[in-house]
Amino acid sequence: MTFEFDPEELHQFPDRLFRRELQIPANLRELIEDLDIELAANLDFERAELWKREHIFDDWRHFERDLPFLIPYRSEPNQHLLLCLLLEHQSQADRLMPLRMLVNSSMFWENEWKQWESSSSRTGPLELTPIVPIVFHTGLTRWVSNRTLAELVRGPDELRQLAPQWPIRFWDLAERTAEELLTASSPWLNALAVVRATRDEASRFRSVFATAVERLAGLASRERMRWRDLMWMLISWALRRRPRQERPGLVEVALEYQPDPNSQKEVETMSTTLGQTLEEWAEQRGIERGVQRGVQQGIQRGELAASRRLLCRLLEKQFGSLDEGLRRRIDEAQDLERLEQAIVDCPSLQSLEELQL
Repeated sequence: MTFEFDPEELHQFPDRLFRRELQIPANLRELIEDLDIELAANLDFERAELWKREHIFDDWRHFERDLPFLIPYRSEPNQHLLLCLLLEHQSQADRLMPLRMLVNSSMFWENEWKQWESSSSRTGPLELTPIVPIVFHTGLTRWVSNRTLAELVRGPDELRQLAPQWPIRFWDLAERTAEELLTASSPWLNALAVVRATRDEASRFRSVFATAVERLAGLASRERMRWRDLMWMLISWALRRRPRQERPGLVEVALEYQPDPNSQKEVETMSTTLGQTLEEWAEQRGIERGVQRGVQQGIQRGELAASRRLLCRLLEKQFGSLDEGLRRRIDEAQDLERLEQAIVDCPSLQSLEELQL
């Protein structure tokens, strides 16, 4: 069975979701453990930080699919490596990926070189930080494009082999079955089973979704924040990626497998909030369907407006009338990811001072 999805949503939503989810230390750790358990055991993921590089390479301002993490070693907290994680969700694999990964890493090493040269207190030779390049591919067909720089070099084989050796590791969703992901001990991999089953027929997707929700239920009592975040991911994916007629049944499944009334209430709130956001987004897009230019900006404005209204509604329900200053902060918020996170966090807020925008 084939489903048709909106091209803009297909492009934007997965990248934004995975970018957010992999900034959660436990999710990042479990992904790396699945690739290289020894490497993961040596890294302190709780102290991982994104490398801020916007000012270094002005010509390429946005690497929206890249997540460069500086991660300290457990045994040597003052030493770290750079984990260059490239997010790919395209059906057409990026044939330039090996070159892009090398350029990104060169930016980092060039920055270290410049800092070393400009340092007045340098006492030894330049020492570069180790870099581990990884492609996280969540497309539903296997990555069949270039994996090495040599594949991009023209000429006979003996010359192509002179290209720099740049070993890139791949985590390819299409190489795993939903069953394999569901039986893993990792909650992150369990959640990815739902992504893997995106194009399956309705009963099959519902079964995978139910099993994933059930597997996550154990987190509710011991890692509440992580349970909440992964449930948000599953419900958001199901509501945005499955046909409209399936959505009520999937919400029922999500509620059925919750371990306690409080969890059920939170899931109900998530489902209602995400459902309303999706419907308002669709309405906004429908108004502008005939416009060829500015469609993406219009959708973004619609999502922002809907998220602001929903956040105000939830906060008023929980804390009563909002003061003018807070309402103005929400009305002026431009970061959609922060607004969505604030909506998800609403049920756990003890006071308005805890709200992060």
